[in-house]
Amino acid sequence: MIADHEESSFTFVDKRHIVQEDSANADESSITNSDTPREETRDNSMEGSESGETEMGKSPSITDHLVTCIELLHQGAWICMGLVADPVTGIINRDMEGARIAIDTIEYIASKLQTKLDPVMQRELKNLLTDLRLNYVQQMNR
Repeated sequence: MIADHEESSFTFVDKRHIVQEDSANADESSITNSDTPREETRDNSMEGSESGETEMGKSPSITDHLVTCIELLHQGAWICMGLVADPVTGIINRDMEGARIAIDTIEYIASKLQTKLDPVMQRELKNLLTDLRLNYVQQMNR
């Protein structure tokens, strides 16, 4: 049984927020830590880029979700082919039928996303699928 005890009081100071002072008011340093939360400014240079990142507060698109699914299936295919240990158990198992299903599913999702992805991402998906297929055939011949 945990004994009742008084908690010591403490003050939490969030020092993650950095505020840029006006150059006219700057002493030796132009950056100071703030003890009170302030509205953060973001570097929006990456917005609208081909990285697939979304703005803070904006829900990911269905395309973002499907790309995440492809990444999970990609990892699952490697695990099923026995080329990577299962991250949960640390054991290497082979399930070639599971690998085939994962590869086919990636191919299906990629075909549906083809028109929504930029050429770089399309090429990456094509290379990913080629790599998985070659490794699948190689593992089947073992």
